[in-house]
Amino acid sequence: MSGIRIQLDDSSKLVLQYIAQVREGRVKKNKKWPSGKCVVTKPSDYPNMNLQQLSDTLVRAAYNVSMIDEYFLDHLKGLVINGSFKWHHVLRSVINTSLTDMYMKCQLCGLVREMIHRVQIDSFSDRQGADDIIKTLGPTFDFVSQTILVVLQDEHEFERMMLDNDDFIKPYWPPLQALSSIIHDEFCRTLLIIHCPEEVKKRLHIVYDAFCEPESPDETAVGLMEMLIELYDKSCQPKEFEYIPEGLTLFDFKNPSIKILVSIFACFKMQASCEYISETIQTFAEIMRISPADVVYDLIHAAYLLKCEESIDLDRLHLPKEHRVDFRWQTTTFFYHKLGPILLYLVNKEKVSKNDLIVGLERAYKDFTMMFDVADKLWQNASFVMLIRELSHVLGQQQTEKFLFMRREHMEKVPELKPLVELNDVVLKNTDVQHFYAAIAECRQPDEDVFLQKLVEKVDKGECEMFDALTSVLTADGNLMRVGKKFAKDNINAQMNVKMAVDKRMKIFDDTFLLMSRILIRNPSVSIRLFLNGGPQKSEAEKAIFFNWAMWYIKRVAKHPKPEPKNEEDLEIMRQEVATLVRVANADVGIEEEFEQCLGEEDEKEKGKQKKLIQEEQKMDMAPSDSEFQAAEMPTASIFSGDPLEGVNMEMDEFSSSQNILNNEERMSSENATVSENPAEMKKEAPTEMETIPKSRSKNEIEITWQAFNCPLPRISRKTGRKYLNMLKQSQPFWNVNDVELNFGALVAAVPVIGQLLLEEHEEKRYRADFQNILHAIGRMSCLLVCLVEWMDCEPDSPARTSLAFSIQSALEKSSTSIEDPNHSKWKFVLSTIQHMLIELTDKSPVFPEVTCTAFSTARRFCPFVYRNEKPDQVKLKHAWYYMRQQTWASPHALRLLEHANIAGKI
Repeated sequence: MSGIRIQLDDSSKLVLQYIAQVREGRVKKNKKWPSGKCVVTKPSDYPNMNLQQLSDTLVRAAYNVSMIDEYFLDHLKGLVINGSFKWHHVLRSVINTSLTDMYMKCQLCGLVREMIHRVQIDSFSDRQGADDIIKTLGPTFDFVSQTILVVLQDEHEFERMMLDNDDFIKPYWPPLQALSSIIHDEFCRTLLIIHCPEEVKKRLHIVYDAFCEPESPDETAVGLMEMLIELYDKSCQPKEFEYIPEGLTLFDFKNPSIKILVSIFACFKMQASCEYISETIQTFAEIMRISPADVVYDLIHAAYLLKCEESIDLDRLHLPKEHRVDFRWQTTTFFYHKLGPILLYLVNKEKVSKNDLIVGLERAYKDFTMMFDVADKLWQNASFVMLIRELSHVLGQQQTEKFLFMRREHMEKVPELKPLVELNDVVLKNTDVQHFYAAIAECRQPDEDVFLQKLVEKVDKGECEMFDALTSVLTADGNLMRVGKKFAKDNINAQMNVKMAVDKRMKIFDDTFLLMSRILIRNPSVSIRLFLNGGPQKSEAEKAIFFNWAMWYIKRVAKHPKPEPKNEEDLEIMRQEVATLVRVANADVGIEEEFEQCLGEEDEKEKGKQKKLIQEEQKMDMAPSDSEFQAAEMPTASIFSGDPLEGVNMEMDEFSSSQNILNNEERMSSENATVSENPAEMKKEAPTEMETIPKSRSKNEIEITWQAFNCPLPRISRKTGRKYLNMLKQSQPFWNVNDVELNFGALVAAVPVIGQLLLEEHEEKRYRADFQNILHAIGRMSCLLVCLVEWMDCEPDSPARTSLAFSIQSALEKSSTSIEDPNHSKWKFVLSTIQHMLIELTDKSPVFPEVTCTAFSTARRFCPFVYRNEKPDQVKLKHAWYYMRQQTWASPHALRLLEHANIAGKI
């Protein structure tokens, strides 16, 4: 009779080959193979092998009939450690291994104990991972507990096992230790509680009873089982959530989270969708344990607080509006565009019930009637009535009519509000609400080109209010970056495209330059780079003069990391690199002057000044040491002096190669997909005459700044600048209007030199020309005036700068109101764009003593403010805290102060 032939599958053959390789490795190791090296067998060498089958084979090989094979056991553990096996492979092998020898079965539980420490879940986001674990963990628990029960059935039997195997440790201890590991492991214990809490508890008590049954029980084992049962019972008890306040909440902020969120999403994160805002509000409500009715109440309260604060001017006790950043359109957009949809989303997603909505509205109407009246008077709109109409299909007809009747009945009793009731909810013309709804209608224009053309027309017509309303709606809908990228593309095409007619190019360049400047100036939270590129990716927009100019001269608050010191040799190398970049920039915009010409004249002039100063000092018969002291060259502002842009917060990731080039500038680093840069900061004051300067520097010496390397601006000489300025004073443009190859970047590059010359004339009080002539000369390139004011804004404070600002403001106000000026509408747009900068340059904000400010803050009448690039000190931070604490909400102006402090590293 022929023998039975067993057919093995491919995986089984590979497993046998693997086991043979392991045995061969053991033989070579025991015989100390001459080569000194043994071949290490890995499962990865057998890609088609079944790992579970290999694990079963290795477990059986390690725990054979009579003894433990330490070599195979170590090899198995090594595979788990290096990741060739998973812990569940080994546990399944332990469960599936059939051993007739009970002693070896007990020893096998020692492997369970080691594998329990390696139990982990592959993914916390997918519950399938936990389900797979419990499928292995449950049978493992049963295997271990059943092994203990079998051993404890016959006390004489396990004593015989101890004698036969010469082992003084009782056989049930390895499975008992494995059971202890399972219960003590918090993750495994939690999974068992979720999966089968009663079955596990019952099995533990059975094992405990089995240990207590003998006449002389093992006290150590009994004590261990009592501890395991107690631990398991405690874990099965439901845990009551206990809120432990931390940080600011220790000061009993009266749960201001919702109000703070309204200020953040209304004024700083306008692009967030209503769904995202609603989910965030709900999360905060759950954390702070705010009831749904209170959520509705706080939302309405915060929205009206925003409306009132942005409309009321408290003069002496509160910062006048002209000194504050204007959040008026942001608050309008939130109230009329997002508040209603947020409440509807909360109701539709069952986060807030209909009854909670009604209760919140009733409480808000009862508590805030006077606030509603103030808001409606200022905005000339029945705001609460419009909100109720927006929520009508959720409230139902009966509740809607109830709220409308109560509000209208009250409004009829107030003389200022009675006309609004008679209008029957019709929006008054020439109000912010009317402009907002008109902006909504224009943004819904299906033809994008038509919409963009209308947006440009707002610049020519001087429709500043409509332009700001459109910008606010675009930001709230998440379309501002797309629009910015389109206008940036048009701007760079107009700057460089010589195939286009000069007049058309000039108009497109001027309009888009003004348009983008206004958006970035009036929205300091908008990232310059993201706005022009349309997102985080780079684009051709970074080659435009507007991009480089904006990065230099549109002021943003800057960070303050400690700069790395540089030696003079490194600085000289960097200056040469910057000079090369400027030469390239000059060539790109068609400036034919050599870079040395832009510096040489200034050097000669400085030498002449120094010589003249020495001669004057000698006439005064000063001591030699004093003469040397006074003869030191005093640096003055150069055309690119100072820190018009200390650094950009998010740009350093993309320009990592330039991270270590900063000397006197502060290096910046990126933060989320936050969205903001840190441009221009006020320049450091020049040293006084009494300061000793060991090494004199030319006033036109190249500055080593982040912008000089990453956003190089072209520059012209002072000689050319004087020529241009003389032409402007004669009401003549300083460029050839018929030059078809003219690059408008060269015109923008002339602004710093012209501005420096104007400052010097005002400083020496020899300015006699009418600034109206300059406005007339640049009428077709009005963006140059915006550039001039932005450049002045980055210069050090001085009487000459203030005087020049007054001259510009006076001339601009006259041109913007003169019907005879053909560009009066555009000048009106320009004046509105730079008005805030001119006010900061000419009209200093009121300064109160610290004690007075503290009193105002405590009386809930003072909210501190910051300039566009100011880094607030501790006093302002304290006053902002008082204001927020007393008002139990966060004003956007207080949040802006905290944002500046956070960026600058003050907190």
